[in-house]
Amino acid sequence: HAFLLDPTVHPRYRRRGLGLELVRRAALAAKEAGCEWLHVDYEDHLEPFYRAAGFRATKAGLIHLWDCTSSTQVDSEKKDGNRSG
Repeated sequence: HAFLLDPTVHPRYRRRGLGLELVRRAALAAKEAGCEWLHVDYEDHLEPFYRAAGFRATKAGLIHLWDCTSSTQVDSEKKDGNRSG
């Protein structure tokens, strides 16, 4: 599993396909490294870009580890199969 974090093109160079090329190269590198999935989180206004890049919307879960009251909370989630991130 690979994760793409905020690929950004300088405003002066946008709308030239550079962002799509960055994503394409990241996907290729992840695949060559043996990853099966490439994950990205994005804000709603960026959905058209990521759809054009080949991503599809999925449901995902998230747990803020610093908010856990103890490791038991995380351990019990693992046992229940409700793991995130």
